[in-house]
Amino acid sequence: MQQIGKIAKNNTYINKNGEEKELTINAIPNNMEKCMAFMLGYNLVFIDSFQFMSSSLDKLVNNLPKESFKYTSEKFKGKVFDLMTKKGIYPYGHMDSFGNFTETELPTKEELFYKSRLIMGFNVEND
Repeated sequence: MQQIGKIAKNNTYINKNGEEKELTINAIPNNMEKCMAFMLGYNLVFIDSFQFMSSSLDKLVNNLPKESFKYTSEKFKGKVFDLMTKKGIYPYGHMDSFGNFTETELPTKEELFYKSRLIMGFNVEND
């Protein structure tokens, strides 16, 4: 949560009137270490959906029949449909600044692995 606060302090946006504004951050805390949801500005909301569900989102989606994905199946077919309806991987460790959201390609697996080991505190030079 502290990292999100740093991002909010270090970034601004231009509102509809052309004024530069600081990002605001609002949180719904569960305790001192965990939040149920947090909002950056007024339009970007992150919700820990797992806290509101009886099971993980992956398990709930896997219990649905393929026919339930009406709009997804209209857009995607075959192997691509299967890929779009299974659990994916998100590079949380890489998405640590707004500049990374403008990138058109992800880093290599090796770069992501290296960065994740740095974040976890491993001495990657001596491992």
